[in-house]
Amino acid sequence: MASKPFEPNVFLKLKKCFAGLRKSIAFLKECLNLGLTPVSHKVVVNEKVPSKLVKKLESGFIKDSVEKLYAQLNIKTLKCYALHLKLARDYPIEFPAFLTKVKVAEKCEERRKERVLRNKLELLKARQPPRNYEKPSVAVLDGFVVNRSKEEFTDKQIDLLNKGLNYAVSRKPRMDQIIIDVETAIRSKLRRKEVFYVKADKGNSVVIMDKTDYNGLMQAKIDEGPYRVRREDPLPEMVKEVEKTLKDCGPILGFAPGALKVSAPIVPRIKGLPKIHKPGNEMREIISGVNAPTEKVAKWLLNEFKRMPKPFKTRSVTNTLEFVKRLQASRGIEEDEVMVSFDVSALFPSVPVKEASNLLEDWLLQQHNGSTWKLKKADKHHEGNTEHLEPLVPA
Repeated sequence: MASKPFEPNVFLKLKKCFAGLRKSIAFLKECLNLGLTPVSHKVVVNEKVPSKLVKKLESGFIKDSVEKLYAQLNIKTLKCYALHLKLARDYPIEFPAFLTKVKVAEKCEERRKERVLRNKLELLKARQPPRNYEKPSVAVLDGFVVNRSKEEFTDKQIDLLNKGLNYAVSRKPRMDQIIIDVETAIRSKLRRKEVFYVKADKGNSVVIMDKTDYNGLMQAKIDEGPYRVRREDPLPEMVKEVEKTLKDCGPILGFAPGALKVSAPIVPRIKGLPKIHKPGNEMREIISGVNAPTEKVAKWLLNEFKRMPKPFKTRSVTNTLEFVKRLQASRGIEEDEVMVSFDVSALFPSVPVKEASNLLEDWLLQQHNGSTWKLKKADKHHEGNTEHLEPLVPA
């Protein structure tokens, strides 16, 4: 039987959801003011329909989305208010400190969402593609669709795929029901095709692959890669190891370790993302940890690391827009200089685990005195498995 969700975690998720909803509403309103239409709100109609009517229809879609987001915000506000009162009553001593932590997490989520939507808005400003209704080619990179299968797709099917893999048709009260029924029928036909719709390794492109080709490429990756068949199911061992670690780290967590346990865990699964930016049919293996025994632990660690006062030093960039901005902010490239890029094959899987752990440990030990973190560290100066709890910094 599934356990009841940990109420402080529910409250934290609601607060972070507020930040995302507010930024999404502001983003859609800005699109209305600038006359831009996100890909998810574009309308596909006959070419004889006047462009002004199409633009008005798309504006109606955006306005309906704004109203829907406001409704979600109101519902979640009521839930959060009731939970706020309950937590303040059940945990009168711990709640003020917990509320401070929640506000920091909400602010971080707000900045993250704002950064993502700001980049998306800049892309819409820089590239507002003209409407054309010609038959798409096999690879429609500008429309984010790449067809590597033997199946043929109509214009409307390609346009619907351009809205993204997560696009879902919803019934909107002020929109023409005929348009909704047409898109629903298109999605039904897309599902019946013997293909997979997967996200590309780079960018937001949708790649269409035959199921046989995808399965063959992934089977080749498994056969040629560093994998082996296990005689027993590894899941019980993984669950046991996670539970033991959470029990040992109870003093570090500051809350019930059971909140980080996955109720119905499964073994991590492998999937592949096609590399359309490279020649051939190369696939990138991704180990999906969704519903794995370590999923909640990994998410909790990531949130804690993001709130550290001294960010981890990195030279990576989020996307090409950030790279261009950094390049423009610097002295730029001189006439006698040439920019050279190097492609590293399998960068992340090749990172040595021990060295990475040592770097992470050194970074955690550099945090300021106000940190309440504690690190369970093996005593390397004594023999055996003696361990002790050591603060990150002197108290």
